[in-house]
Amino acid sequence: MNKPDFLCIGAQRCGSSWLYEMLRQHPGLWLPPVKELHYFDTLQHSLDGRRAGRQPRKKVVLGKLTRISTWMDPVFIKRRLFAKHPWLDIRFTKIYSRKDNSLEWYQSFFYAAARKGLATGEVTPAYAILPRSEILKIHSMNSDLKIILVLRDPVKRAWSHAMKDICRAYNRNPEEVDEKTFLDFFHSDECVSRSDYVSCLERWESVFPKNQIHIVSFDGLAADPEAFLEDVFVFLEVDPGRTHQLEGLREMRNASAATAKPIPPRLRQALAEQHLPGLRKLAKRFPFAQPWLNKYEMRD
Repeated sequence: MNKPDFLCIGAQRCGSSWLYEMLRQHPGLWLPPVKELHYFDTLQHSLDGRRAGRQPRKKVVLGKLTRISTWMDPVFIKRRLFAKHPWLDIRFTKIYSRKDNSLEWYQSFFYAAARKGLATGEVTPAYAILPRSEILKIHSMNSDLKIILVLRDPVKRAWSHAMKDICRAYNRNPEEVDEKTFLDFFHSDECVSRSDYVSCLERWESVFPKNQIHIVSFDGLAADPEAFLEDVFVFLEVDPGRTHQLEGLREMRNASAATAKPIPPRLRQALAEQHLPGLRKLAKRFPFAQPWLNKYEMRD
C-alpha cells in the first residue's frame, strides 16, 4: 500500500501549523495527531531521530502524544476535541511507540485510515529542503504522492524565522538583539536554505511532475483562508464544501507579538539585497511573487 497520499513540505514560517489544524478537521482526511513527524529528514536515520544540539525527535513527539491523551495542554485538548477519527489517533500512538524507524513502520501509521477510505498525509516543513537523494526515496515510496508547498515573501519569512529562533526561543525582545546577530542568522545555512524557494522547487520538480505539486502563496492564505483551503481540498480530491465549518479558520497559529514587529530598515535592506536574485526568478513563474519583487526592487 503506497501511503501516505500527500505531504505538506513547508515552507517553514508559512502557515503550516494553521494548515495542519484545518486539514485535521476534514472528515475525508487523516493526519497524525502530532504535526512534524520529521521522518525523512531525521527519524529514518536513527531510532530516536536525534539531531545535533536538539532533543531527540521521537521523545518530542511522544511527549506531545502524552499531553493529548492526558488533557494536559489547551492546544492539545482542542486538537483532541476536534479530532474526526480519535481511534486512529490512538492506533498511531501505539505504533509510534515501537522501537522501529523503518519505512514500513512509517507507512503503517496511515494504513488503517486508508482502509477507511480516507486520504492520508502529514505536515513537516523541513521536507522542503531535503536533498534530491531523499526526494527520490519518497518517490519510490509513492510516485503518485501529492505535495503542498506554501511560499511567503522570503524577506518576511526570514524575519519570522529569526523571531522564532533568536527571540522567542530565548525569551528576548528584538530590541535586545544586536544587528550582527540577526545578520549572521540571515546568512546561516538554516535560514538561507529555507528561503531559497527556487532551489527547493528545482529539486522537487526534478523528481515529481509539476501537476502533483500544489504551490500556493501565504498572502492568499492571509487574504482569503476559505478560498485558499478550498483549492487545497480540490487538489487533495476531497469535498471542498465543508471549509466554512472549520474551527479556527481565521485564526493564524504560531503568531506572536515578536513576529508581528516590523523589520528594522537596515535589516530589511540587507534581506532584500540577499533575496532579490531568487525573487527575480520566482516572479517569472508565479504572479503572486511579482509584488514581492516590485517592493524590494524599488529599494534596490
